[in-house]
Amino acid sequence: MKKIYFSLLLVVVTLVLSGCGAAKKSVMVPNLKKEYSNKNIIVVTPKVKMYEIGTAGQEEIVEWSDIAIENMKQSFKNQIENQETLNYKELSYSALDQIQLDKLKNTNNLMGRVSSSIQMHAKDASHLKFDAKVKNFDYSIGNSLSNISKEGDLYLFINGYDKVQSSGKVAVETAKAVVGMLFFGVASGDFGGITYSTATLVDGQTGKILWNNYYFSKGEVDLREKKGTDAVAKALIDELQDNI
Repeated sequence: MKKIYFSLLLVVVTLVLSGCGAAKKSVMVPNLKKEYSNKNIIVVTPKVKMYEIGTAGQEEIVEWSDIAIENMKQSFKNQIENQETLNYKELSYSALDQIQLDKLKNTNNLMGRVSSSIQMHAKDASHLKFDAKVKNFDYSIGNSLSNISKEGDLYLFINGYDKVQSSGKVAVETAKAVVGMLFFGVASGDFGGITYSTATLVDGQTGKILWNNYYFSKGEVDLREKKGTDAVAKALIDELQDNI
Protein backbone atom coordinates (compact mmCIF):
# COMPACT_ATOMS: atom_id res chain seq x y z
CA MET A 1 0.00 0.00 0.00
CA LYS A 2 2.85 2.40 0.86
CA LYS A 3 4.48 1.82 -2.52
CA ILE A 4 1.19 2.47 -4.30
CA TYR A 5 0.63 5.66 -2.27
CA PHE A 6 4.12 6.97 -3.02
CA SER A 7 3.75 6.19 -6.74
CA LEU A 8 0.51 8.16 -6.81
CA LEU A 9 2.20 10.98 -4.93
CA LEU A 10 4.93 11.17 -7.56
CA VAL A 11 2.28 11.31 -10.28
CA VAL A 12 0.55 14.21 -8.52
CA VAL A 13 3.84 16.06 -8.06
CA THR A 14 4.71 15.55 -11.72
CA LEU A 15 1.34 16.90 -12.83
CA VAL A 16 1.61 19.88 -10.51
CA LEU A 17 5.13 20.74 -11.63
CA SER A 18 4.39 20.29 -15.33
CA GLY A 19 2.07 23.26 -15.09
CA CYS A 20 4.60 25.55 -13.47
CA GLY A 21 6.10 26.79 -16.72
CA ALA A 22 9.05 29.14 -16.23
CA ALA A 23 8.27 29.79 -12.57
CA LYS A 24 11.10 29.76 -10.06
CA LYS A 25 11.89 26.15 -9.23
CA SER A 26 13.95 26.39 -6.06
CA VAL A 27 13.01 27.47 -2.55
CA MET A 28 15.40 28.30 0.27
CA VAL A 29 15.75 29.81 3.70
CA PRO A 30 16.16 33.60 3.54
CA ASN A 31 19.56 33.60 5.24
CA LEU A 32 21.14 30.94 3.03
CA LYS A 33 23.91 33.07 1.55
CA LYS A 34 24.67 34.94 4.79
CA GLU A 35 24.97 31.93 7.07
CA TYR A 36 25.83 28.95 4.88
CA SER A 37 28.25 30.11 2.19
CA ASN A 38 31.63 28.35 1.97
CA LYS A 39 30.39 25.34 3.95
CA ASN A 40 31.30 21.76 3.07
CA ILE A 41 28.74 19.95 0.91
CA ILE A 42 28.51 16.17 1.18
CA VAL A 43 26.74 14.40 -1.67
CA VAL A 44 24.83 11.46 -0.21
CA THR A 45 24.59 8.44 -2.50
CA PRO A 46 21.54 9.33 -4.63
CA LYS A 47 18.32 7.36 -4.54
CA VAL A 48 17.42 6.97 -8.20
CA LYS A 49 15.36 4.37 -10.01
CA MET A 50 15.33 3.59 -13.73
CA TYR A 51 12.22 2.12 -15.33
CA GLU A 52 11.50 0.66 -18.73
CA ILE A 53 8.05 1.47 -20.08
CA GLY A 54 6.71 -1.41 -22.14
CA THR A 55 3.39 -2.12 -23.79
CA ALA A 56 2.22 -3.90 -20.63
CA GLY A 57 3.36 -1.27 -18.15
CA GLN A 58 6.62 -0.29 -16.46
CA GLU A 59 9.30 -2.21 -14.61
CA GLU A 60 12.39 -1.13 -12.72
CA ILE A 61 15.62 -2.38 -14.27
CA VAL A 62 17.96 -2.68 -11.29
CA GLU A 63 21.11 -2.71 -13.42
CA TRP A 64 20.04 0.58 -15.00
CA SER A 65 19.26 2.05 -11.60
CA ASP A 66 22.78 1.19 -10.39
CA ILE A 67 24.29 2.94 -13.40
CA ALA A 68 22.09 6.01 -12.89
CA ILE A 69 23.01 6.22 -9.20
CA GLU A 70 26.75 6.20 -9.91
CA ASN A 71 26.35 8.68 -12.77
CA MET A 72 24.32 11.08 -10.65
CA LYS A 73 26.73 10.93 -7.71
CA GLN A 74 29.71 11.67 -9.94
CA SER A 75 27.92 14.40 -11.89
CA PHE A 76 26.88 16.26 -8.74
CA LYS A 77 30.39 15.92 -7.32
CA ASN A 78 31.87 17.38 -10.51
CA GLN A 79 29.36 20.23 -10.62
CA ILE A 80 30.04 21.24 -7.01
CA GLU A 81 33.81 21.07 -7.46
CA ASN A 82 33.54 23.28 -10.56
CA GLN A 83 31.60 26.02 -8.76
CA GLU A 84 33.48 28.89 -7.14
CA THR A 85 31.27 29.26 -4.07
CA LEU A 86 30.68 25.57 -3.29
CA ASN A 87 33.00 23.20 -1.42
CA TYR A 88 32.73 19.46 -1.98
CA LYS A 89 33.50 17.06 0.88
CA GLU A 90 33.79 13.29 0.50
CA LEU A 91 31.92 11.13 3.00
CA SER A 92 33.80 8.01 4.09
CA TYR A 93 31.08 5.39 4.30
CA SER A 94 33.60 2.80 5.50
CA ALA A 95 34.21 4.90 8.61
CA LEU A 96 30.54 4.78 9.62
CA ASP A 97 29.10 2.07 11.82
CA GLN A 98 25.90 0.22 10.93
CA ILE A 99 23.70 2.49 13.03
CA GLN A 100 25.05 5.57 11.27
CA LEU A 101 24.65 3.95 7.87
CA ASP A 102 21.04 3.06 8.69
CA LYS A 103 20.35 6.64 9.79
CA LEU A 104 21.76 7.97 6.54
CA LYS A 105 19.70 5.51 4.49
CA ASN A 106 16.50 6.21 6.42
CA THR A 107 17.05 9.96 6.11
CA ASN A 108 17.47 9.61 2.36
CA ASN A 109 14.22 7.61 2.14
CA LEU A 110 12.45 10.26 4.20
CA MET A 111 13.86 13.03 2.05
CA GLY A 112 12.07 11.77 -1.03
CA ARG A 113 8.73 12.22 0.70
CA VAL A 114 9.61 15.55 2.31
CA SER A 115 10.86 16.88 -1.02
CA SER A 116 7.58 15.93 -2.69
CA SER A 117 5.73 17.83 0.03
CA ILE A 118 7.93 20.87 -0.56
CA GLN A 119 7.24 20.77 -4.29
CA MET A 120 3.50 20.65 -3.73
CA HIS A 121 3.05 23.00 -0.79
CA ALA A 122 5.99 25.44 -0.58
CA LYS A 123 6.26 26.55 -4.21
CA ASP A 124 4.35 29.69 -5.13
CA ALA A 125 3.56 28.33 -8.61
CA SER A 126 2.09 25.07 -7.31
CA HIS A 127 -1.66 24.56 -7.58
CA LEU A 128 -1.54 22.83 -4.18
CA LYS A 129 0.51 25.46 -2.34
CA PHE A 130 0.04 26.38 1.32
CA ASP A 131 0.42 30.15 1.70
CA ALA A 132 2.01 29.75 5.14
CA LYS A 133 4.68 27.41 3.71
CA VAL A 134 5.35 29.73 0.77
CA LYS A 135 5.84 32.76 3.02
CA ASN A 136 7.80 30.90 5.68
CA PHE A 137 9.97 28.11 4.25
CA ASP A 138 10.54 26.05 7.37
CA TYR A 139 11.21 22.32 7.04
CA SER A 140 13.37 19.99 9.10
CA ILE A 141 14.21 16.30 9.15
CA GLY A 142 15.49 16.32 12.75
CA ASN A 143 19.05 15.94 14.03
CA SER A 144 19.51 12.23 13.31
CA LEU A 145 22.73 12.97 11.37
CA SER A 146 24.31 15.20 14.00
CA ASN A 147 26.50 12.44 15.43
CA ILE A 148 28.20 11.86 12.07
CA SER A 149 28.40 15.53 11.05
CA LYS A 150 30.91 18.22 11.86
CA GLU A 151 29.82 21.80 12.26
CA GLY A 152 29.45 23.34 8.82
CA ASP A 153 28.70 20.08 7.02
CA LEU A 154 25.81 20.34 4.59
CA TYR A 155 24.25 17.22 3.08
CA LEU A 156 22.90 17.12 -0.44
CA PHE A 157 20.17 14.53 -0.90
CA ILE A 158 19.21 13.55 -4.45
CA ASN A 159 16.06 11.60 -5.25
CA GLY A 160 14.47 10.83 -8.58
CA TYR A 161 13.52 8.47 -11.34
CA ASP A 162 13.95 8.07 -15.06
CA LYS A 163 11.53 6.23 -17.33
CA VAL A 164 12.51 5.17 -20.84
CA GLN A 165 10.43 3.44 -23.46
CA SER A 166 11.20 -0.02 -24.75
CA SER A 167 11.61 -0.57 -28.49
CA GLY A 168 8.24 -2.33 -28.50
CA LYS A 169 6.55 0.64 -26.85
CA VAL A 170 8.13 3.02 -29.35
CA ALA A 171 6.88 0.85 -32.21
CA VAL A 172 3.33 0.88 -30.83
CA GLU A 173 3.33 4.67 -30.38
CA THR A 174 4.76 5.14 -33.87
CA ALA A 175 1.98 2.99 -35.32
CA LYS A 176 -0.61 5.04 -33.42
CA ALA A 177 0.87 8.23 -34.80
CA VAL A 178 0.82 6.90 -38.36
CA VAL A 179 -2.79 5.74 -38.06
CA GLY A 180 -3.78 9.05 -36.52
CA MET A 181 -2.21 10.99 -39.35
CA LEU A 182 -3.69 8.81 -42.09
CA PHE A 183 -7.25 8.68 -40.79
CA PHE A 184 -7.64 11.80 -38.67
CA GLY A 185 -4.94 14.15 -39.92
CA VAL A 186 -3.35 14.33 -36.46
CA ALA A 187 -0.27 12.42 -35.39
CA SER A 188 -0.71 11.42 -31.75
CA GLY A 189 1.59 9.24 -29.70
CA ASP A 190 3.27 9.20 -26.32
CA PHE A 191 6.95 9.36 -27.20
CA GLY A 192 9.84 9.59 -24.80
CA GLY A 193 10.03 8.97 -21.09
CA ILE A 194 10.05 11.15 -18.01
CA THR A 195 13.00 12.27 -15.91
CA TYR A 196 12.32 13.74 -12.48
CA SER A 197 14.87 14.59 -9.83
CA THR A 198 15.02 16.67 -6.67
CA ALA A 199 18.03 18.02 -4.81
CA THR A 200 17.77 19.07 -1.17
CA LEU A 201 20.45 20.74 0.96
CA VAL A 202 20.33 20.02 4.69
CA ASP A 203 22.27 21.31 7.69
CA GLY A 204 23.92 18.15 9.07
CA GLN A 205 23.87 19.37 12.68
CA THR A 206 20.30 20.62 12.96
CA GLY A 207 18.51 18.81 10.13
CA LYS A 208 17.12 22.11 8.86
CA ILE A 209 16.31 22.04 5.14
CA LEU A 210 18.10 24.98 3.56
CA TRP A 211 17.35 24.68 -0.15
CA ASN A 212 15.31 22.51 -2.49
CA ASN A 213 15.17 22.35 -6.26
CA TYR A 214 13.77 20.01 -8.90
CA TYR A 215 14.39 18.95 -12.49
CA PHE A 216 11.68 17.68 -14.81
CA SER A 217 11.82 16.82 -18.50
CA LYS A 218 10.06 14.50 -20.90
CA GLY A 219 12.43 12.36 -22.93
CA GLU A 220 15.24 14.93 -23.01
CA VAL A 221 17.88 13.04 -21.01
CA ASP A 222 18.84 9.50 -20.11
CA LEU A 223 20.39 8.96 -16.67
CA ARG A 224 22.25 5.91 -17.91
CA GLU A 225 24.41 8.31 -19.92
CA LYS A 226 26.97 10.76 -18.55
CA LYS A 227 25.69 13.56 -20.77
CA GLY A 228 22.18 13.20 -19.39
CA THR A 229 23.20 13.14 -15.72
CA ASP A 230 25.55 16.09 -16.23
CA ALA A 231 22.65 18.10 -17.66
CA VAL A 232 20.44 17.33 -14.66
CA ALA A 233 23.15 18.08 -12.09
CA LYS A 234 24.10 21.34 -13.80
CA ALA A 235 20.49 22.53 -13.99
CA LEU A 236 20.05 21.92 -10.26
CA ILE A 237 23.42 23.10 -8.94
CA ASP A 238 23.73 26.28 -11.03
CA GLU A 239 20.83 27.82 -9.16
CA LEU A 240 22.31 26.82 -5.80
CA GLN A 241 25.57 28.54 -6.64
CA ASP A 242 23.69 31.71 -7.50
CA ASN A 243 22.17 31.80 -4.01
CA ILE A 244 24.96 30.74 -1.70
